[in-house]
Amino acid sequence: MVKIVLKSIPNLWKSAKYFLLLFGVLALVSSCTGDNTGGADKNSGGITTKKGQLTLYTVRYGTMEKQLISTFEERKGIKVKVVMDSPDAMVKRLKKEGQKTAADVVLLDNLVDMYAVKAAGVLQPFSTDSVAHAMPSRNTDNEGYWAGFTKYAMGYGCNKVAVPKPSVVNVYKDITGPYWNGRVILSKASNKDNQFLVATMIAEQGEATTRLWLRGLVNNLAIDPVENTQAVIRAVAEGQGEISLLNASQYVRWTNSGSTENFETGNKVGVKIPYDSNMKSYYNLVSLGLTSNTKHRGDALMFIDYLISKKNQEYYCDLTFEYPVNVFTLPSGFILDIGGFSEIELDFSGAAENLERAKTMMKEAGWK
Repeated sequence: MVKIVLKSIPNLWKSAKYFLLLFGVLALVSSCTGDNTGGADKNSGGITTKKGQLTLYTVRYGTMEKQLISTFEERKGIKVKVVMDSPDAMVKRLKKEGQKTAADVVLLDNLVDMYAVKAAGVLQPFSTDSVAHAMPSRNTDNEGYWAGFTKYAMGYGCNKVAVPKPSVVNVYKDITGPYWNGRVILSKASNKDNQFLVATMIAEQGEATTRLWLRGLVNNLAIDPVENTQAVIRAVAEGQGEISLLNASQYVRWTNSGSTENFETGNKVGVKIPYDSNMKSYYNLVSLGLTSNTKHRGDALMFIDYLISKKNQEYYCDLTFEYPVNVFTLPSGFILDIGGFSEIELDFSGAAENLERAKTMMKEAGWK
């Protein structure tokens, strides 16, 4: 197993290749948080899909997504119409449109949303060469309704002054110990990354263990939960707390966004991805789905296969600071500097079944 400790961010700037990559991140950061519509139709109603044209519903449409789509269009002669919206608005739209949706392919940021769309009957089962032969089955739906696009994990974000040696926290339960009382920073319980982590823990360790973890976590809070990952990073950097739970890929993406302020703030925080008693880490997926209403199934599958291909996984993950799902794709240089993690071998449908229970248990524990 690889030990997961983020190295000091300045080390990431030593390579000229890495420096050049940062220029692409400026536009990417907003695309990964649903703030940049670019050339997409955000609220276009009554979409008409033309022959030789696919419609992609996505919560990401920045520099990298535009480049991937443009190259696909040039190579395949198939136009991709992009409809972009925030995660919550996109899920609401897909539920409303149901099996009459104009989308052919759906790209969502987390499995909480993808399972909600699946439950609404919007998707159909599918497979492609890349899905079948280049991806572990655990990174696809057990019924074939979605496939992973990239992976990311939740990590412990530590104030480097207060916690100079992150090795003091290795296992998920470490953060719940009495030593951390009054030192923990969390984002809100409504954060879907938090919800899926708890749902996964229930599936893997059971309700009793998860309940104890939640109580310990909440009891150790330094301040009330903050709005999002960026607010968590700032709170830890400012010393409002010493340790936090955050999306590790978002942390690296935000810190290396090209903003001097973000860089200086993020560099005060070190990140480590914890693991369970079996030395496995829980993670989430950016995922792709094929709609049940698509009139262009063959072209849509070609597009999905293209996105998951070895070369495009390498290209995309270089700038999202996420982990590729294609087993033949090496993680980007940034990720190699950060480290990897040993994936928990779990059928995610089990975690999905626990989502409502996870929300209830978080509320019962006092996680606001």
